[in-house]
Amino acid sequence: MVATIPRTASAVCPASAKAATAQRSAGRVAASGPQGSVQPFTPIADSRVWTPATWAGRQQEFIYTLTADDVAQLEAATAAFTAAANAPGGPGLSAALVGLTAAAFPLPRLGPKLAALADAQLRPGGAGGRGFQLLRGLPMGEWSEVAALVAYLGVAAHMGVHAVRGDGLPH
Repeated sequence: MVATIPRTASAVCPASAKAATAQRSAGRVAASGPQGSVQPFTPIADSRVWTPATWAGRQQEFIYTLTADDVAQLEAATAAFTAAANAPGGPGLSAALVGLTAAAFPLPRLGPKLAALADAQLRPGGAGGRGFQLLRGLPMGEWSEVAALVAYLGVAAHMGVHAVRGDGLPH
């Protein structure tokens, strides 16, 4: 005995399958709410929108160059944080980085500068409101990848809250 499998219209006619899929998709978009009405490639006209041309010639407004003292503080805080995390009985560096706070990464003179930069340029309602700040002067060629990561997250802890994704790593 041979069993037969009934064919649907979409299996027999690919055009019917496409039409059925389009109809189902249209129903989902219509039911999804206001975002379904946004047209692709619609220009956004808003005071918060900027292009590279907006900042041409204005680099001094968003670039902060670290001083030798700033770098020395970062190196000291990175070394102290890493040593404490990896010490016997410590949480280990990966676990310590997930909960890194400004208090755990002291930058006595640089910390207030970073907070001021964040307040003025990054946080909603700040004077600049551009959403970015460029820090220059980190000796990346002299640091290991781990030291650079710890220093970067330490800076981020002073400028705001870093996000932790589902993989448990700070990003």
